[in-house]
Amino acid sequence: MATKAPDLGDSCVLFKTFGKCIYGATCRFAGSHFGEDFKNIIDTDLQKQWEGKAVVKNGLSKELQQQLRKKKFPFDKSQEYLRHLSKTSRTTGSGSKASVKETRMPNLWKPPFSENLQALWSGRHLWRDGCVYEFASGTVGGGCALMTRANKFEQIVRGMNYIRTGVQEKTNLAHKIIPSLREWGAALVTLHGRSREQRYTKVADWEYIAECAKIASPMPLFEQFACKWFSFRPRIEPWIFTEIKERRHWDISSSERFEILKDYTNYGLEHWGSDTQGVEKTRKFLLEWLSFLCRYIPAGLLERLPQRINERPPYYMGRDYMETLMASQNVGDWIKISEMLLGPVPTNFTFLPKHKANSYK
Repeated sequence: MATKAPDLGDSCVLFKTFGKCIYGATCRFAGSHFGEDFKNIIDTDLQKQWEGKAVVKNGLSKELQQQLRKKKFPFDKSQEYLRHLSKTSRTTGSGSKASVKETRMPNLWKPPFSENLQALWSGRHLWRDGCVYEFASGTVGGGCALMTRANKFEQIVRGMNYIRTGVQEKTNLAHKIIPSLREWGAALVTLHGRSREQRYTKVADWEYIAECAKIASPMPLFEQFACKWFSFRPRIEPWIFTEIKERRHWDISSSERFEILKDYTNYGLEHWGSDTQGVEKTRKFLLEWLSFLCRYIPAGLLERLPQRINERPPYYMGRDYMETLMASQNVGDWIKISEMLLGPVPTNFTFLPKHKANSYK
């Protein structure tokens, strides 16, 4: 015990929630469940409440993980489905007439599978015309680059329903390609009102979307970003669904936001553990989230509502210290918030967000 790292806090969420901390002496909050002679205390009454209950509902068993890692899992149903599709170059019905051979990414199915796994996981993005990623658009000619490759576009369009306004910011192409999409048999098109170069930083061109909708008629055309908005906005404003349900703008306080972070941290410790490895894994995910949350502007400080997702505010002072700290885009301040929840970071700790957000010092 003399070599044990000091505790990070005086309350272990695992012991408090489940009646027992399985990490024992390695728990970074062990003092809250250590008795005499450093024995691990167990709350039997609380532990019984969890008997027969699954804490994690979407986990993979160790056996299944090993089968997947060693490539021994039988994907019989998937293989049969792929064989069926590959035999049929064109299927009828619901406007979908694409073949597997035409649409799959080159080389992703070739061994070694593990080396291509990351690209495979990303594959659902690559053949959408709306994709802005360099690998899809530049390297393999997928994504938005398909708008300049009409023949290839025709081959796969029947299995695709999402386009952008074009590739360059000031050169719209959608209105030119939409009549062809209709002739090629597309049942419906969703249009993102920004070009590839605009990504998500510019305002959608709603007038151009309306123009394209008239050109597409009688084929339905939907604006796509409204759906994608729900995948981005909760990263910045996770209480957005409460606002929608209650039909109001919530001027949430910094203390209420901090409670959300506390819940998130506790869930992380429950999932990854309360030992050093689990704590730092939780910290990593918390910091990634804070790199998005700092973009939120409290409703009570806005000159007009609502805040647009592409708007970046100037540096401002919040209504209290915590609100100002949460608005900071300095990675050091994100780390400071993590220390309020998970204790001091390890020596020589560094953090760089995955999405490479600008962080001043």
